Amino acid sequence: VGRKLSLIGGSPFTSDEAVLEFFRGVVRMRGVTGDQSITDASPIAEANVGSVIRLCVAKRPAVSGRSDVKAAIRVPARSRVRDLGDYVSQMVMPRGAAVFVEACVRGRANLMIAGGTSTGKTTLLRVLAGMVPADEHIVVVEDGAELHLDQDRGDGQQWHALTTAVSTIPSIRADADAQHLTMFDLVRHALRFQPDRLILGESRGEEMAAVCKALMTGHDGSMTTIHAEDAELAIEQAMQYVMENARFAGNERLARRIVEQAVHVVVHIANQDGRRRITGVVAVERGGNHKWVYRQADSGGLVRGTDLIGNLGRLAPRIRAYLQSDEVPEP
Repeated sequence: VGRKLSLIGGSPFTSDEAVLEFFRGVVRMRGVTGDQSITDASPIAEANVGSVIRLCVAKRPAVSGRSDVKAAIRVPARSRVRDLGDYVSQMVMPRGAAVFVEACVRGRANLMIAGGTSTGKTTLLRVLAGMVPADEHIVVVEDGAELHLDQDRGDGQQWHALTTAVSTIPSIRADADAQHLTMFDLVRHALRFQPDRLILGESRGEEMAAVCKALMTGHDGSMTTIHAEDAELAIEQAMQYVMENARFAGNERLARRIVEQAVHVVVHIANQDGRRRITGVVAVERGGNHKWVYRQADSGGLVRGTDLIGNLGRLAPRIRAYLQSDEVPEP
């Protein structure tokens, strides 16, 4: 890292060891949460600096190559969207799709937001959470705080004031022999806070099994994100994550059943030609009979895959009251 900065010019560091010592000082600062040491035994540290900066530092032997240290500093850009109307005006989604998605939130459908890396999944999740009625309690579970629903959304208002957020990153690093909290643990503990809706920052593993169980026990209107290449593949990816849990290992039929029971709608967002776009919306049905509500045409725009609300099976009773007619809105 130090050598690379020297090539750029103006580097305050003389060596990789100097870079490492700098970051060791950062993670030990008052108010920094997460890993508080970077050693040979624990060569990767993740920490939050306040509620804005996310830091990840790795040293040998966890990294290889010419540099002895690698660091990633993530500072989220100020959001340019506060509601679905902003998405429409920026041509991320057409107005009809925005109306449909809003009906899903108001109708307390369980949503899964899918997409690739840096496609805006967390931003869309934050916008949808901001649409939840103010008197409903949201409990957020994340692997490192990113959603920040209690912060100003840019107009002097919080995204959602009645929020409890829990994270896997502890305030003080535990002993090496201590059992660390996992996302699976946090989902289970989050239910003790009596949420009206549960939000999981991103599903990456066995915690999907706990999320699905929570969504099936009276926490309708919950949301999560997942990494997937399209809306339908997100369902398959969720099923694979469920099977990472020992209870569902190797049982594809049961894993599929729990995912299809728990999730009502998948919204896929992608980054295409440098622009973010909604590329598909799928209504999840039992038995694999999923319905494309909207899907991307060859021209790049969205087209309706289903014309009538009544054809959306178990989703229809949830959203019908929030739409102006029995037709799925034209995109």
